[in-house]
Amino acid sequence: AGGTKGVSSGSQAEEKNINAQQTAADAKGRYIETQINTPEDFDGRGTIKRLDDGSLMLLDTKNGTISMSSDEGKTWDTQTLKQLVDVVNRGGAEITAEALAADGSIFFSYIIWGENQDKEKTYAERYVYIKPDETVQEFELGLEDYNASLTEAAFSPDGRLFAATNSCNVHEIHLKKQSAKQLFSVGAGEIALDANKESLIVTDGSKVYFYNLKTAELTDEDQVLNDYVKKQSDQKSRTFVCSAKNGADTKTLYVAGSGGIAGHAVGGSVMELLADGALNNLGDLRKVPNTMIHNEDGSFLILYTDGELDSYVYDAGASAVPAQQLTIYSLYDNETVRQAVSVFRKKNSDAFVRLEVGMSGDNGMTEKDAVNNLNTELLAGEGPDLILLDGMPMDSYKEKGMLLDLSDIAADLESGEEYFQGILKGYAQEDGIYALPFRYEIPLLAGETSVLSGITDLKTLADTAERLADQSDTEETVMGSYLPEELLEKLYVTCAGAWITKEGTIDKEALTEFFTQAKRIYNADQKNLDADERTFHSYLMEERKKQYSDEEFARTKRKISVWWQLARREEISAGFLSTMSDLMEVTSLNKQLGNNTYQLLAGQETDLFCPTGTVGVSANSKRQDLAVEFIKTLFSKNVQQQDLGDGFPVNAEAFEDYAANPYPATTSSGAGEDRDGNKVRTDYIWPDEQETAQLKELIQSLKNPANVDNTMKQEVLTIGAKALSGEKGVEQCVEEIAQKISIYLQE
Repeated sequence: AGGTKGVSSGSQAEEKNINAQQTAADAKGRYIETQINTPEDFDGRGTIKRLDDGSLMLLDTKNGTISMSSDEGKTWDTQTLKQLVDVVNRGGAEITAEALAADGSIFFSYIIWGENQDKEKTYAERYVYIKPDETVQEFELGLEDYNASLTEAAFSPDGRLFAATNSCNVHEIHLKKQSAKQLFSVGAGEIALDANKESLIVTDGSKVYFYNLKTAELTDEDQVLNDYVKKQSDQKSRTFVCSAKNGADTKTLYVAGSGGIAGHAVGGSVMELLADGALNNLGDLRKVPNTMIHNEDGSFLILYTDGELDSYVYDAGASAVPAQQLTIYSLYDNETVRQAVSVFRKKNSDAFVRLEVGMSGDNGMTEKDAVNNLNTELLAGEGPDLILLDGMPMDSYKEKGMLLDLSDIAADLESGEEYFQGILKGYAQEDGIYALPFRYEIPLLAGETSVLSGITDLKTLADTAERLADQSDTEETVMGSYLPEELLEKLYVTCAGAWITKEGTIDKEALTEFFTQAKRIYNADQKNLDADERTFHSYLMEERKKQYSDEEFARTKRKISVWWQLARREEISAGFLSTMSDLMEVTSLNKQLGNNTYQLLAGQETDLFCPTGTVGVSANSKRQDLAVEFIKTLFSKNVQQQDLGDGFPVNAEAFEDYAANPYPATTSSGAGEDRDGNKVRTDYIWPDEQETAQLKELIQSLKNPANVDNTMKQEVLTIGAKALSGEKGVEQCVEEIAQKISIYLQE
């Protein structure tokens, strides 16, 4: 009915095969996304439900209202909900969870904040249940021994109420008895609840739990569903799983995640992609699903956390994929590009953009394999329209004529908005601009002002490290290098460009100088270290590694952290600044330490920035005009002003919005122990206007892109570690690296 697409448990087709079929030129049928009106001033705080009579009920916990629509959102009848608005207008109260039942019942919980006699902050959580006949129950439970509160709640089709807490426990709340029973615990991700006639369905971002409502037991895991949900949640902060037909169908589930809307037969072997996220809001990382409803006619409703409500209706006559198609290749996933894809799609509804990720994590490829595969396509005159050149052999592509000159695009961008000139044109050469950076990190050095003032290049950094290592108040390391690879990772970016001559050969003299000075710094770092300190550091790294993917872990390792100065484990902090939150940590801790400042980390090159997003256009592209339009979107203020954690904006007009405090009403702090076990605490204060202006001035001085070729870096880290540790001589390592890199550059 109504274009419903079936979900088969027997099909052996994988998601990628379905995608390939759907991109065929003659394929028809697609879910069309349409925005639905919502009540005035609704911002997403609340929930929506399809009632037994087919109408929609929307609860607004910001304004304290309930709205009804019998015409699919064309019109809404909004009324104040007295019990809710009383809480909203009460000082020191906070709504924590809400739920609507198909019979029109309403539930919400809230916290009342206060103080005890000792001026300590206290709170009590209360629960409000309103029946369709407007009978009201209000009560307290105290679900857990410590101060836990509800975060999510949901009714089952037969009116049972379930809730999850911020301590990751799931409870059933017995409304008549005004009591609760803890059922099970889940993981620490973003939790979402749904229920059908058979099961309570709980999603924590890594796993989907099925709690049988009749047997009161958790049923067997659905590994296919778990794997898919985990992949979605790696991209988006929340993934929502709902039952078919508003809970009436217990055998079919639908998932709203970063990849779009997918269907799944419970226990089946397939996830069927129904609505591709590349063609709708789900591909936008900022569009987080609050609630999803599957309707009787096979269509969907998704309420997003920002208040947007969209319908997804299957149109059998629509092209499965818009006629214009654009392909972007990236070695690793890129959040800014995904954001740009979403913005671009809304402006170009007749265009389809596909982001291909070489290192997706599920194809078993190494970086070298991924690069070789792309090279084969490009040499054959095929491949993507746009290439993210980070970690790629950019110079080789340019020399082989694989990239377009983007000089005119850069000029066109500048004619419309203001950009940081040095970064936008960082790759400018005499014959053109073949790559444009759109995100970047900043290599920094933080420490005492008197110490940093004497550091201007790699040699003076080594001189300073040796001097500090000899001082009695240096208790552990100078620059936090416990392993050779850790130091090389930080120094590589500010030096690697100096090792390649204009002719594209290796400058052995410059490479020898690098290892000579790096070895001096490493030896200074090791001078005051003992076995226990190395063991403690290894333990910290192993614990951190468990929390991140390999790529994320590498990013956290190179991030600058002045915290280790406060803990008295290093004297100078070196690393990369990639967000305003990073700057907040640096400036806050510098103030606490007293005489600290920060400056660019200087090496064998100066005025460097480290690109984390660089785009080029393939000379093979048959859609170059569309590719140019996408680049304009990528560099637009609308995209650049978003802090997505992957680097600073190149668009100078976007910088003010990017740098604004996203949570001005909140404060944050950190606590830990120093090297002697003493408690250490700091308050993080968002950078003020002067500190933000100082960063902007520093950004305006940057003009040289760092060498970010991953293959070359890996050779330097692997072989160079032996030079620093003394396992091999510097000259021997230089010869070995030069030989391998020369072969690589010639390929």
